[in-house]
Amino acid sequence: MFKIKSVLRSDEKDMVSEFESKIMVRGSEELNDHLAPNALASVFRAIGEKKQLDLLYETLSSHEPESRIIEPVGVYHESGKWYIFGYCHLRSDYRQFRTDRIHKIQLTALSFSKSHGQLESYLQPNSGEKTKIRILVDKDIVRYIKSDRKNYGFVSEKHTADGCEMTFLCRDPRDMFGRWFMMFADYATILEPDWLNDTILGYMNQARERIKKRPQG
Repeated sequence: MFKIKSVLRSDEKDMVSEFESKIMVRGSEELNDHLAPNALASVFRAIGEKKQLDLLYETLSSHEPESRIIEPVGVYHESGKWYIFGYCHLRSDYRQFRTDRIHKIQLTALSFSKSHGQLESYLQPNSGEKTKIRILVDKDIVRYIKSDRKNYGFVSEKHTADGCEMTFLCRDPRDMFGRWFMMFADYATILEPDWLNDTILGYMNQARERIKKRPQG
């Protein structure tokens, strides 16, 4: 807890002691202080009162921040980033939200729709089924994705004559990994699972249709 308190404001440090089980630090990376304004205060108040939060959140695929209603479970730090972990009503599943992508956070009057377990139980390495993913990335692009890949279940890499082969174990291959892969899809190939290629093609077709329907200036 000392490492966490060292990057928090004085008014947030008191809350950490009260909600210690709701905060985790995973890995040995240095903590940063990039937390959304009043993020901890809002999260812990929501947990204490069992009220939903309204996040104005910027996803990888969105051009503008979108509203996400969540039921927060806790906060954790991993790979140099802070995350709020909670139940997302849009996805009807548990998701993590990077705090540096939160533009606004607001407590609502809506009560939790379900009960939630401890943060640690959701973040255990063996919790939830994982999918093995292998991709081949052009060597010139590897350095641009090296830091982010840890957030998507990166396991290992192998350099070949064709590029850098990376292996991942991911709990959310279709949405979370698939949309991240779209950021550099023109420089990479999915080796397995084959069905993930169909997912990527689906995203590309959706993007193509949206471009066709764009307002003409």
